[in-house]
Amino acid sequence: MVLYAAELEFEDHRIEMSDWPAIKPNTPSGQLPILDVITDSGETRQMDESFAIARWLARKHQMMGSNDDEYYEIERAFSQVEVTAPGLSKDKFPIFERHRETVLKKHAKLAAYMESRPTTDL
Repeated sequence: MVLYAAELEFEDHRIEMSDWPAIKPNTPSGQLPILDVITDSGETRQMDESFAIARWLARKHQMMGSNDDEYYEIERAFSQVEVTAPGLSKDKFPIFERHRETVLKKHAKLAAYMESRPTTDL
Protein backbone atom coordinates (compact mmCIF):
# COMPACT_ATOMS: atom_id res chain seq x y z
CA MET A 1 0.00 0.00 0.00
CA VAL A 2 2.86 2.41 0.67
CA LEU A 3 4.05 2.00 -2.93
CA TYR A 4 0.62 3.15 -4.11
CA ALA A 5 0.27 5.89 -1.49
CA ALA A 6 3.66 7.32 -2.50
CA GLU A 7 2.59 6.98 -6.15
CA LEU A 8 5.76 5.07 -7.00
CA GLU A 9 6.32 3.08 -10.18
CA PHE A 10 6.98 -0.59 -9.41
CA GLU A 11 6.67 -4.08 -10.85
CA ASP A 12 4.57 -6.59 -8.92
CA HIS A 13 5.99 -10.07 -9.49
CA ARG A 14 3.79 -12.93 -8.31
CA ILE A 15 5.32 -16.34 -7.63
CA GLU A 16 3.61 -19.60 -8.44
CA MET A 17 3.55 -22.02 -5.52
CA SER A 18 5.21 -24.63 -7.72
CA ASP A 19 8.18 -22.24 -8.26
CA TRP A 20 8.59 -21.31 -4.59
CA PRO A 21 10.83 -24.24 -3.50
CA ALA A 22 13.48 -23.20 -6.05
CA ILE A 23 13.21 -19.48 -5.21
CA LYS A 24 13.05 -19.74 -1.40
CA PRO A 25 16.77 -20.53 -0.78
CA ASN A 26 17.74 -17.38 -2.70
CA THR A 27 15.71 -15.04 -0.46
CA PRO A 28 17.12 -13.23 2.59
CA SER A 29 14.98 -15.11 5.12
CA GLY A 30 13.09 -17.71 3.13
CA GLN A 31 9.92 -15.62 3.22
CA LEU A 32 7.93 -13.21 1.09
CA PRO A 33 7.41 -10.36 0.34
CA ILE A 34 10.70 -9.15 -1.05
CA LEU A 35 11.44 -5.68 -2.36
CA ASP A 36 14.36 -5.39 -4.78
CA VAL A 37 15.95 -1.95 -4.44
CA ILE A 38 18.65 -0.52 -6.68
CA THR A 39 21.26 1.11 -4.44
CA ASP A 40 23.13 4.33 -5.21
CA SER A 41 26.05 2.17 -6.39
CA GLY A 42 23.77 0.35 -8.86
CA GLU A 43 23.62 -2.93 -6.97
CA THR A 44 20.36 -4.73 -6.19
CA ARG A 45 19.51 -5.09 -2.52
CA GLN A 46 16.77 -7.50 -1.45
CA MET A 47 14.66 -6.30 1.47
CA ASP A 48 12.25 -8.58 3.30
CA GLU A 49 9.71 -8.37 6.15
CA SER A 50 6.58 -6.52 5.05
CA PHE A 51 6.39 -4.00 7.90
CA ALA A 52 10.11 -3.17 7.70
CA ILE A 53 9.67 -2.58 3.97
CA ALA A 54 6.57 -0.44 4.55
CA ARG A 55 8.28 1.67 7.20
CA TRP A 56 11.42 2.08 5.08
CA LEU A 57 9.38 3.20 2.05
CA ALA A 58 7.24 5.53 4.16
CA ARG A 59 10.30 7.16 5.71
CA LYS A 60 12.13 7.43 2.39
CA HIS A 61 9.12 9.19 0.84
CA GLN A 62 8.33 11.54 3.74
CA MET A 63 5.21 9.66 4.87
CA MET A 64 6.14 9.12 8.52
CA GLY A 65 4.70 12.40 9.75
CA SER A 66 6.02 15.92 9.89
CA ASN A 67 6.50 16.00 13.66
CA ASP A 68 7.01 13.64 16.59
CA ASP A 69 3.29 13.38 17.38
CA GLU A 70 2.38 12.40 13.82
CA TYR A 71 5.26 9.92 13.78
CA TYR A 72 3.93 8.36 16.98
CA GLU A 73 0.41 7.99 15.54
CA ILE A 74 1.78 6.34 12.40
CA GLU A 75 3.98 3.96 14.39
CA ARG A 76 1.04 3.20 16.68
CA ALA A 77 -1.11 2.25 13.68
CA PHE A 78 1.68 0.03 12.31
CA SER A 79 2.04 -1.65 15.70
CA GLN A 80 -1.67 -2.28 16.03
CA VAL A 81 -1.75 -4.06 12.71
CA GLU A 82 1.52 -5.90 13.32
CA VAL A 83 0.52 -7.53 16.59
CA THR A 84 -3.01 -8.57 15.76
CA ALA A 85 -4.53 -11.33 13.70
CA PRO A 86 -5.59 -10.36 10.18
CA GLY A 87 -9.18 -11.46 10.86
CA LEU A 88 -9.75 -9.00 13.71
CA SER A 89 -12.63 -6.63 13.01
CA LYS A 90 -12.17 -3.01 11.97
CA ASP A 91 -13.80 -1.70 15.13
CA LYS A 92 -10.63 -2.73 17.00
CA PHE A 93 -8.63 -0.25 14.89
CA PRO A 94 -10.44 3.09 14.90
CA ILE A 95 -7.23 5.12 14.57
CA PHE A 96 -5.98 2.92 11.74
CA GLU A 97 -9.26 3.37 9.89
CA ARG A 98 -9.15 7.14 10.38
CA HIS A 99 -5.68 7.34 8.82
CA ARG A 100 -6.68 4.93 6.08
CA GLU A 101 -9.54 7.20 4.98
CA THR A 102 -7.25 10.25 5.00
CA VAL A 103 -4.66 8.48 2.85
CA LEU A 104 -7.27 7.18 0.40
CA LYS A 105 -8.75 10.67 -0.02
CA LYS A 106 -5.29 12.11 -0.81
CA HIS A 107 -4.17 9.36 -3.19
CA ALA A 108 -6.59 8.50 -5.98
CA LYS A 109 -4.32 5.80 -7.42
CA LEU A 110 -4.17 3.98 -4.09
CA ALA A 111 -7.94 4.34 -3.62
CA ALA A 112 -8.55 2.81 -7.05
CA TYR A 113 -6.23 -0.09 -6.20
CA MET A 114 -7.99 -0.69 -2.87
CA GLU A 115 -11.36 -0.70 -4.62
CA SER A 116 -10.12 -3.34 -7.06
CA ARG A 117 -8.98 -5.73 -4.31
CA PRO A 118 -11.19 -8.37 -2.72
CA THR A 119 -12.83 -7.28 0.53
CA THR A 120 -10.95 -8.33 3.68
CA ASP A 121 -11.43 -7.75 7.40
CA LEU A 122 -8.75 -5.03 7.28
